[in-house]
Amino acid sequence: MTNNDGVIARLKLDEAELAAVFALADACTAHDGRPIKLNPGMLRARPGEQTDDFLFYADGRLVGFLGMYGFKPSEIEVSGIVHPEYRRRGVFSALYAAARRSCVERRIPSILWICERHSAAGKAFVQSLGAAYSFSEYAMDLDPAALPPAAPGELDIRPATAADAALIGDLMASGFGMDAADIGVFIDKEMSRPDRNLRVVSRAGQPFAVIGAQTLPEGSYVYGFVVAESERGRGYGRQILLSTVHELVAAGQTAVSLEVLVGNERALGLYTSCGFRETSAIDYYTLPLAG
Repeated sequence: MTNNDGVIARLKLDEAELAAVFALADACTAHDGRPIKLNPGMLRARPGEQTDDFLFYADGRLVGFLGMYGFKPSEIEVSGIVHPEYRRRGVFSALYAAARRSCVERRIPSILWICERHSAAGKAFVQSLGAAYSFSEYAMDLDPAALPPAAPGELDIRPATAADAALIGDLMASGFGMDAADIGVFIDKEMSRPDRNLRVVSRAGQPFAVIGAQTLPEGSYVYGFVVAESERGRGYGRQILLSTVHELVAAGQTAVSLEVLVGNERALGLYTSCGFRETSAIDYYTLPLAG
């Protein structure tokens, strides 16, 4: 920690800094009435190889934070928060300036801004930079009281191994539109993180789906869920999701969340039928970086 005012860049946050960031997020959530997307699991698991976190101190306390999250080489996701008492004082502009310099030095082609839909100030800021709207997602949380019983079926769900990389790549390429380079980086990271669990689903010995679950102190997050197009519409998605969620709940993880693209009505209907409820909408804006 430091008592010096201004921006501090970090390769990896220590425990005191993590606690301060999460306390700041809680203060912002209480003031704004909506949750903040900060990817806490990634913050805790930074490898310490590059600068992805920027803190702003004023009056001896943390009042602003910006985090960068690299899921693929072609862009980096960015989100941030400023304490309600210190907004409109240039805090976030200073954080962004430091983060942008880091992106340019690392030759990152573009930023994908994470902007909660309710945040008029956040949206105005990213638009003032020239960022263009890209897509939106709903954040959804499990309502344990609405969780149906596990659906019976003869599916085999097992942990993914390095030998499954090509299969996972093909499924994610078709399901999420990711390109080969991005998929390779993503899978390598997933396989090396102890807090994440990618699983491959097979029927009659034939793999056809993948689903991931991240376990954190504050809850679990379901991600990377895709079923081969040829096997959709047969109820397998429901079986896989319910099996995964019931396993998490049985392990004491009653706070389970996920995200779904706005407009993906089939997936939204599936998640709703399995007990998930929308908690917020997140808009994403793309900003190309040039020199």
